[in-house]
Amino acid sequence: KEKYEGLITFGDKSRVGRGGMTAKVKAAVYSAQAGIPVVITSGCAPDNIIKVLNGERIGTLFHRDANTWGPSGAVGARDMAVAARESSRQLQAMSPGARSKILLDIASALEANEQNITVENEADVAAAQQAGYEKSLISRLALKPGKISSLANSIRVLANMEEPIGHVLNRTEIASGFVLEKKSSSLGVLLVIFESRPDALVQIASLAIRSGNGLLLKGGKEARRSNAALHKVITSAIPENVGQKLIGLVTSRDEIPDLLKLDDVI
Repeated sequence: KEKYEGLITFGDKSRVGRGGMTAKVKAAVYSAQAGIPVVITSGCAPDNIIKVLNGERIGTLFHRDANTWGPSGAVGARDMAVAARESSRQLQAMSPGARSKILLDIASALEANEQNITVENEADVAAAQQAGYEKSLISRLALKPGKISSLANSIRVLANMEEPIGHVLNRTEIASGFVLEKKSSSLGVLLVIFESRPDALVQIASLAIRSGNGLLLKGGKEARRSNAALHKVITSAIPENVGQKLIGLVTSRDEIPDLLKLDDVI
């Protein structure tokens, strides 16, 4: 197997490979040190060069200043997930009544900020119309009159429903005086990817809070402004002892592959 400066070990050559990866890496390093960034990527896909030129994150980038750069997207994704997990633990430690109060506060906050939410939503709808999106998508995207009030009322109904955490699902007597109970519990952190329906963000966030879970949300890009406005209103209503990072908003598709790898956190 080939090695580069004792730091990188390359696997065996493929059956049809030409080899020489060490030489490629050396050439890339020399070029980068001279101030010329280099990307080494697979030649199997004919459009990889175009993707690199368009700024997509594929292949391996060699850059002279790479050691001075901040954390990568993967680290940012992990930080977001870990923060949501820590906040979810604080949420789970609260009494059922305290969790219900958070939902009631969110419902009131939505109604109080309806005008600002509507302005942002109308901007999304106008942009979608200008871009020529289908009417069905625009219909799902729009928050019609009365929708915010309807969402707020639904949240209040959810807040007053039976407590879902700690509910005994099954009991089994193992031995005399020894009973095994199966109880419902929070999952921890949820990652939910949904289409351009701003009302879905409210519904998903409310269900996550009611069940004591942290949440990472990725909505359709067409609802970017609506989602940001709703996320701000909802997280602002979460008490400090839980933390606004309970619900994270993913804004780029590029972060999704990194988040999907975090099965130890999500």
